[in-house]
Amino acid sequence: MTHPDVEPDLVIRRATPEDVPALVEVATDAFRETYRLIDDPDDIEDYVATQFTPAVLASHLEDASSTVLIAHLAQQCVGYAHVIASPPPASVTGPSPVEIARLYRRAQTIGKGYGASLMRAVHDEARRRHCQTLWLGVYERNERARATSVGVLSTSGSRSSPSAGAPTSIRSWRAASHASLDP
Repeated sequence: MTHPDVEPDLVIRRATPEDVPALVEVATDAFRETYRLIDDPDDIEDYVATQFTPAVLASHLEDASSTVLIAHLAQQCVGYAHVIASPPPASVTGPSPVEIARLYRRAQTIGKGYGASLMRAVHDEARRRHCQTLWLGVYERNERARATSVGVLSTSGSRSSPSAGAPTSIRSWRAASHASLDP
């Protein structure tokens, strides 16, 4: 699918096994860039070493409950989104939920509309699955993601607040926001 309103050459499609190296690169770079000023460098590297390996990302492509959408511009991966049917937290109360597990972009593409294009593709994927609610978890100290999730998810639905006293480790805490999809 293309989104000519943002960039006529931006193509978003389902990722294939051949895309795994590009997914690893984007995920690793985006995660390091996002958390470098807000978390312990050793924790960041531990997370990257376990969560963004070729085997882990390839497993998402093989998982029938997952869809990985990759965004390309001029044959370069500029970002990706991972949508998965997973049990939502109790704060997600909408019908037929699906999780946005990841939405990562290269740092130099932030603010160019590619994230919005990926979100439109995520909405399309959710509708294809007959889901009515999108939800995502956001790390408490990631202010950019928290602000973005409110903007993305509050356009057509409600959102939840993180519970007080939740752990704040990258590995263990995600506040959930959710919204109903428009028909």
